[in-house]
Amino acid sequence: TDNYDSYELTAQTMDITSFTTNLSGTPQHDDKLKISIKGTAARGITWGASFENGAEDLPSTTTTTEQLDVGLMWNSVTSKWRCMAVGSG
Repeated sequence: TDNYDSYELTAQTMDITSFTTNLSGTPQHDDKLKISIKGTAARGITWGASFENGAEDLPSTTTTTEQLDVGLMWNSVTSKWRCMAVGSG
């Protein structure tokens, strides 16, 4: 997770059951990560134990086929990616 600044997931055909599974790396305090998801329909999202609500709540679904962008910042106090921004379009 400290090796990339953004991750794009396209043509998602199933619900996402965990973004936490198989995470690797050692992020530092205030590292930023942008995740973009584009599905073939509305898809459920389960973030997992490495993510938390912040300035924005973590989204629980994509919106039809629109791209969903989620801005995250590493919180070293809780050792979680904190959701700071959410947008779609």
